[in-house]
Parts: sequence; C-alpha cells; structure tokens
Amino acid sequence: MASMAAFTLVAIDPDTESYEVGRPFIEKAGVAHKVDFREGKGLEKLDDLLAEEAAAGREAAFDFAFVDADKPNYTITPDPISSRWS
Repeated sequence: MASMAAFTLVAIDPDTESYEVGRPFIEKAGVAHKVDFREGKGLEKLDDLLAEEAAAGREAAFDFAFVDADKPNYTITPDPISSRWS
C-alpha cells in the first residue's frame, strides 16, 4: 500500500459542483495537492487515466477503489480496476 506521502486520490464525477462542495474540506485537511479531480463519466475517465499511465511507461496500480455512482454499471466498473490492485 502507498504511504501517505505517496498517495494520490483520483476523484471522478460528471458534476464539478459536487467537487466544489467538498473542496473546502479537502483544503482544510491540507491534501488539496493530492487530489486529482477529473470531470466526466467514470468509465471514460478511468480509461483516460489508464492510457495516461501507459503512455508514461507506468502500469496503473490502485490500493483502493470506491465506486458510488452509475449504479446500473456497478457490475461493469470493477473490471478495469480489479486487475490493477497493487
């Protein structure tokens, strides 16, 4: 598992307003520099993230994934993630 110093939290949401509601709490916690917010649909942005890592010569690895949206696709979403647990 990544140390606290090495973590990055990737937050994906189709609504920037939701992120903006939480931003003050993220800033107060002193971890705003650790949050990579990506606006858009989860599966599309996850594909983008994996492609970026591959282009940089890195294999994306996840210590934790929490999926709380797009409920009809719950059975689809873990596939691109589950093979990348670190």
